[in-house]
Amino acid sequence: MPTINWTIQDMKWDANTGGVFRVKWLCWASEDGVDATKRGTCDLFPDTSDSGFVDLQSLTEDTVVGWVKDNVDVAAIEAAIALTLQNSKTPKEESGLPW
Repeated sequence: MPTINWTIQDMKWDANTGGVFRVKWLCWASEDGVDATKRGTCDLFPDTSDSGFVDLQSLTEDTVVGWVKDNVDVAAIEAAIALTLQNSKTPKEESGLPW
């Protein structure tokens, strides 16, 4: 199984509270010279009164990736990437003559 990576490409936040409400993410893997990616957007609903609220200046990419993973179907996304890589190893068509 290839190593599957998650990264954050962009975020939108409330200028007054610093609460992040939209995250653009990228999930990708590479194997034997073949790349597979899935991209998406995740909407969040920050509550500044919540004791777990993280100030914008204190955020790390790992924290935001965690939020994304809590709100998307990680298993389905990673399975699709693995399948894309596997399919690239199996030829879908061949040519020639059978005789």
